[in-house]
Amino acid sequence: MKKRSWNRGDVFVLAVLFYFLGMLTSFLFYLFLLLQAPELLPAKKDFHKDYSRLYTLGLNEHAAALPDEKQKEQFPSHILTQRSHSLDKEIWETTTVIRSALYQFVVKRGYMPRHLSELMEAFPENYLTQLPNDPITLSNDVVHTFTGTGGWVYNPASVSGQKGMEWKKIVEQSLVPNVHLISSIEFYPLEILIIKERNELRLVSGPYTLNTYEVGLGEKNSTPEGRFAVQKKVMNPNKWKGPLQQNPFGSRGMELSEYAIHGTNDSTSIGKNVSKGCIRMHNEDIAELYAMVPIYTPVEILMGDNGKVKEMPKKADKIFPNGENEQVRNKQLYEQDDQLKEEDPDQTYMWKG
Repeated sequence: MKKRSWNRGDVFVLAVLFYFLGMLTSFLFYLFLLLQAPELLPAKKDFHKDYSRLYTLGLNEHAAALPDEKQKEQFPSHILTQRSHSLDKEIWETTTVIRSALYQFVVKRGYMPRHLSELMEAFPENYLTQLPNDPITLSNDVVHTFTGTGGWVYNPASVSGQKGMEWKKIVEQSLVPNVHLISSIEFYPLEILIIKERNELRLVSGPYTLNTYEVGLGEKNSTPEGRFAVQKKVMNPNKWKGPLQQNPFGSRGMELSEYAIHGTNDSTSIGKNVSKGCIRMHNEDIAELYAMVPIYTPVEILMGDNGKVKEMPKKADKIFPNGENEQVRNKQLYEQDDQLKEEDPDQTYMWKG
């Protein structure tokens, strides 16, 4: 029997047959997934589900997918409220920290820095140790155009011929977070208030309190009252004189005059009036405050708020409530590790202690 040979027509028919068999197999597999395992299929874009999770958690890898203004209109109000409770207060706080450093830079030098890196110069012009991370993506990258992908947007503007309130507004417009915001409040440069009768230090921005710390003060009312400013910021003051565990000024110091706000290795003195006039803080508290407060920040020391002084600031929680579950402060926002560039081995500090 003669063997039949294949021609071009046979090959074409066979190719077409395999093509349609492949299409049929793909369709049947998809049908199986649809009926038996729908959770394996790509989900349709659902703003209520997808962005609810993103806005509540602020996941790094999804930062670029956060919604724009038109998409926000599709959100139930409770979703936006959840996000503002957990993240927007931190965004406002970290933005205020950088803006305050910019503001003090402008007040001191009369111009805005070309790059934000100028705020992190070595001692003694160390406005900030490092730019804070934005709370959503934990990035401190700086760009010139808003993308919503994290970090900061900085576009310096001229302050020539401007002063005071005009500087504040220019700074506010020049530095914004590179993330989508739901709530925000006006910028006020940071100040430190120390209330002696409460042994309390407050870091405030205008009428809002960022944080409150318990402090130790001078015996026999030796901590002076009045207005001061942070003149120097130094890490591990007098480090070269002996073990850090024996350093009376702890891990950080912010000089006011002959007095300073500094750490202490005697934690039992916090909340008491036993120093020679300085303001003592737990080392972990002064590390956080030091990272947030730029040099030249105003400091006001008051006896109390019993009607003889201006009304004390209200907590920012009233603007950005945390809800039922109070959240622990995010330690990833600020650089709090020791930096050799901010130590001062050539100086012996003689603060009142």
